[in-house]
Amino acid sequence: MYCPPRAWNLRLLSPYRPSLSPVRSEAWDALKEDFESESIRLESVAECYCRGGEFILICNRDRFGLAFSAKLCRKCGLILTDPCLAEKDMPLYYSRHYHPIVFGRLPQKSAGLFGSHQGRLVFERVWAHDPAIIKYKARVLEIGAGMGNVLNEFGESAREKGLDPSLMGTEYSPECLAAIQEQGITAVEGGCPEVLAISGEPFDIIILSHVLEHVTDLDGFMAGLQRLASPKTLLYVEVPGILTLHAKPEYYFDFRKYFIHAHSAHYNFKTLQYHLGRFGWSCLAGDEIAHGLFQQAPEMHSPSPRDELVEGLADQVLFYLANMEATFESNSKVAERLYAAEHGRRSQTERADKLAEQNTGLSKQKNELEAKGKAELAKQKCQLEAKGKAELAKQKCELEAKGQAELAKQKCELEAKGQAELAKQKCQLEAKGKAELAKQKGEFLNSISWRLTAPLRAVGRLFKPQ
Repeated sequence: MYCPPRAWNLRLLSPYRPSLSPVRSEAWDALKEDFESESIRLESVAECYCRGGEFILICNRDRFGLAFSAKLCRKCGLILTDPCLAEKDMPLYYSRHYHPIVFGRLPQKSAGLFGSHQGRLVFERVWAHDPAIIKYKARVLEIGAGMGNVLNEFGESAREKGLDPSLMGTEYSPECLAAIQEQGITAVEGGCPEVLAISGEPFDIIILSHVLEHVTDLDGFMAGLQRLASPKTLLYVEVPGILTLHAKPEYYFDFRKYFIHAHSAHYNFKTLQYHLGRFGWSCLAGDEIAHGLFQQAPEMHSPSPRDELVEGLADQVLFYLANMEATFESNSKVAERLYAAEHGRRSQTERADKLAEQNTGLSKQKNELEAKGKAELAKQKCQLEAKGKAELAKQKCELEAKGQAELAKQKCELEAKGQAELAKQKCQLEAKGKAELAKQKGEFLNSISWRLTAPLRAVGRLFKPQ
């Protein structure tokens, strides 16, 4: 067995409290308060996932100076964080503390957690292995989808190949869930149990991008994952490979600057294969970074599968870390230069990506404004046409009503005039008739009187004196 130099990790075990940004410092205090009040509980780690109980202490503070230890399992070579966050309190931790303390900011829609093009790289690795795996309507699930960047880019790459996958992502943070939904992706608050509650069919592809290292109850998590998969399901797993710290100048070749309390386990490629193999997942492809493609292989499922895979691995990990610590002083200076150069390159790339994103945004805004303008014009046209038709109908009704009223008025006037004329004529005729009757009566009476007095007149003439 490898025996590292005595006190090789003395620096890693010394008191440590780094300077933190205002956002991180505030989050650090809030997290400690939740630890002390047991709103977020911590659980001691007595044994490894492999049931090994013998450990080597590597470090006793994480990168933020919090009292979390990193210890190496002698049996399988996996590094565990002790204590770990209680599984039941994970939703509170990830919704309240994870982003401000780890990334120094709240979740942002435009900020991917692992850089741009991560989703395209995931698609390309799957496609390169076997294009037939990605069906036209493939069901794709990402556990711990962050802001949805990986799924969104995966979907874009698939559509460029003429495919139309169904995408779903899980998260705890409300900001992350909102960002996922804004990209047209189905968002589920929680993890495997919540997905299982709404999805009856197994998924074709499941993505665990920087998620497995956060899992504390590996047995429970994998059991839930198993119920979402079928024998044909492809599992893509990506974790920060512990044996590639020398290729990551952002950590200054310092294990403590890498070590974080949110990671319950710290894998290398072999420990990743070993522990997924315990649940029947066979590695199809992968590397030490560590990326891996896995598919279920029931014949592998046993209490201690492929023990030879991790035989002597703890010594290799210990040698790697001790050697990195021994050259820390010189390597940290190199790391500063490398990181500065890498940071400058990334800044240029980020600026180019941001400019491209802005141009895309402007083009999108232009298209949206044009579409909105056309829709508004069409709406106004429809409104004017409808208003014109309504006005014409109203005028027609008014004219018809006015005409009918005028006709009724004229009819009434004519009827009244006719009745008055008739009454006048009647009166005139009656008066004329009465006058005529009176005249005729007078004439008749005069005639009768003349005739009746005729004999008297004759007698009078006879006796008239001569």
